[in-house]
Amino acid sequence: MRKRFSVEEKYQAVLLYLSGRYSYREVANQTNVDTKSVTVWVALYQTHGKEALNPKKSFTSYETAFKLDVLKYRTETNASYIQTAVHFNLTSPSTVQRWEEKLKKAGSDAFVSKKEGPSTMPKNKNTDEKELEMAAEIERLRMEVAYLKKLNALVQNKEKSPNKTKHK
Repeated sequence: MRKRFSVEEKYQAVLLYLSGRYSYREVANQTNVDTKSVTVWVALYQTHGKEALNPKKSFTSYETAFKLDVLKYRTETNASYIQTAVHFNLTSPSTVQRWEEKLKKAGSDAFVSKKEGPSTMPKNKNTDEKELEMAAEIERLRMEVAYLKKLNALVQNKEKSPNKTKHK
C-alpha cells in the first residue's frame, strides 16, 4: 500500500533537493518515495508555495470547463503532464493523462457526468436570464468544438508526419 506523506514530509524532501546537495533520485532514496513524486513536489512548491503540498481531498471533482482548459493549455504550450499538472496545481500528472485519453476515446461527451444528464432550467427563471444562460452555453459549446477540431488536426498531423530525415 502506498504511504501518504504529510505536508511536512513533502516540504522536507523539497528543502533537501533545493539545498543543492542532492539530486531528485538521492532525495527520493532518502525519503523512500519515487523520483517522479519528488519532482512534482518541488515544482508545485516552486510554483504555488508550501500550500500546494497539502493533500487534496481523496476525491476531487473538476468541472468539464476546467478539464478542457487544462487539456487546451497542454496542447497549446506542448507542456508535459508534469508541467501541466503543476501549472494548474494538480497533485498528480496522471490525472491530466487520464483526461486526455478519455477525451480521445469519447470525444466531446467524455466529461459529461452521469449524474448531470441533460441540463434542465428551473421554470421560475425569467426570459432574459434564460437567454443569457443559453447564449453562454452556446459560446461554451463553440469553444469546445473549436478546441476539439484543433486537437483532431494536431493528432492527424502527428500521424501523417513521418519521422524520416530528408537526404540532400
